Amino acid sequence: MSVKTYFKYWAKAEKTEDGKAVSFHLLPYHCLDVAAVANSWLRESSFLRRMFAWQCGKTEEQTLAWVLFFICLHDLGKLDLRFQMKSADTVKHLQPDLSTAFDDVLWPQVKKYNHGSAGYRWFASEATEYGCNFISIDAGEDWMACVAGHHGALPTSSVSDTPPLIDPLFVSRDKEGRRELVADLGKLYLAPQGLTLADIPENVPDFLAGFCSVCDWIGSNSEWFEPVTEPMDLQEFYSSRLPIAEKALVAAGVLSSLK
Repeated sequence: MSVKTYFKYWAKAEKTEDGKAVSFHLLPYHCLDVAAVANSWLRESSFLRRMFAWQCGKTEEQTLAWVLFFICLHDLGKLDLRFQMKSADTVKHLQPDLSTAFDDVLWPQVKKYNHGSAGYRWFASEATEYGCNFISIDAGEDWMACVAGHHGALPTSSVSDTPPLIDPLFVSRDKEGRRELVADLGKLYLAPQGLTLADIPENVPDFLAGFCSVCDWIGSNSEWFEPVTEPMDLQEFYSSRLPIAEKALVAAGVLSSLK
């Protein structure tokens, strides 16, 4: 398997109990954990499936594909060195060519960096490179606003925010990681339904933002979703997390039981 750039990025990182190391979870895997929760929840709730599909104006399977695809993009803004440096030890493990001099240069940017609103801006500014057309860009921004606002505030500004004072090598790497992730998630969720980013529905389900937030909360629990640090096939990883997501939904009290 060719190792994609997005495997150089973490989504969750925390100090181990002895404080001497950092435990981390690769970014694409956290995205897939949250999508696994969303998929399992929707598969168990005919009400939510019907409501989402009715509001979206598409079939249930097509709507599911769009919901899972965009929920996977909820942390697109973490594919940015400014977020990655929030755990400097982790990113330097994943990207050894980073200079230690970046610490002082980046710190003011790191402290104020909001990965939710940034993910929305990156999608808006790079949408045509992902495969969106003039019509689907606007629709995509609406979907992204819901999932990128998973921490409570829906982003509104799509003004590009290219990081200053950072070697273009790393800016380009971030961009490559985002582009590769969007493309591979499209293959995983959209392609089986015959969909592309030129087909983004104009109507976004009303509950998407709240739904994404709850799925992210459950999918972020490392007691259920053990951190994984080694690259593997996305489909294989996603399939392995679905049974865990089902159990997590019951444990969290979202579902009383599984059929």
